[in-house]
Amino acid sequence: MEALSGRINPSSNGKTNTAPLPEERTRLDFILDGDRIVGYAQLQGIKDSEWAAVPHQALILGKAPGLVEAEDAPEPNHHTEAENSLPKVLHTLTKAECGSAFVYWQQEKGLLWLGSDRYGLKPFYYYHHKDELAFSTDLHWLVQTAKRKFSVNYSALSQFLCLRHPFGDETLFRGIRRLPQGELLRYSAAEGKLQFVPFFKYLSVQPDPGVTFEQVLVEGPDRFTAALERQLYGTSKVVLPLSGGYDSRMIACGLHRLGVDLLTYTTHKDYGSTTDTVVAAAVAALPFLMMVSSPAQKQRFPPTFFPT
Repeated sequence: MEALSGRINPSSNGKTNTAPLPEERTRLDFILDGDRIVGYAQLQGIKDSEWAAVPHQALILGKAPGLVEAEDAPEPNHHTEAENSLPKVLHTLTKAECGSAFVYWQQEKGLLWLGSDRYGLKPFYYYHHKDELAFSTDLHWLVQTAKRKFSVNYSALSQFLCLRHPFGDETLFRGIRRLPQGELLRYSAAEGKLQFVPFFKYLSVQPDPGVTFEQVLVEGPDRFTAALERQLYGTSKVVLPLSGGYDSRMIACGLHRLGVDLLTYTTHKDYGSTTDTVVAAAVAALPFLMMVSSPAQKQRFPPTFFPT
């Protein structure tokens, strides 16, 4: 399984000479004080995967658009600061909209940066215990390689059993958390402290007031489908909670058009006029779905808005 994993412990006594890695692995050592290795990051199982690397600086699992243009001089201690005070390479990585995770080592400041794409499509897990920070896109790797034992997080387990997904940054193991979407995790080797640095908010994308109603009708279906594809990231089966309302039907209809195997459920038997459990249970199995039910909706979205 492909994974980006590693750990850092500034109090450890490392050596500069490391054993050669297998061909399917790529490694980045975290070096302080000229020759002291305090940690590492490595790419595993990347034979048929997309990945990239900036020597002595970064490892990326997934696509990294614009990274080549953003690279500075090959010397690891020279960086161009972007307008938001992030190094140029790191600033470029935060713009990725596809599923990716990355590690960036800012050697001259002793700072380790962890991040994923702005939507959090590629999960990134971590734990911080005493002086050690460990991280991986593979949750099992963290559990299996840690020296400590993790207890079950029953709150997250309850959410998973009921809704097939835990909320927030909790995981099934206490002490292991998931990196929030749209945020970087900054670790200072000198201080041993973690800090979250936001780099993207959905509200930061402002609507274009110049878009006409006709443009919305023409471009809407393709843009909506593209948004669904970004969230799917190649997934062929989806568990979708539905209220039976207009918004959830649009998502279900769009997923159906993409050929996704849908399993739907609703958490309320009856919720007034806004929940239709019959529709919620059957909508994914329909070959098509009439999206409009009132004259006002027909005027806003004609039946051809989402043709099947």
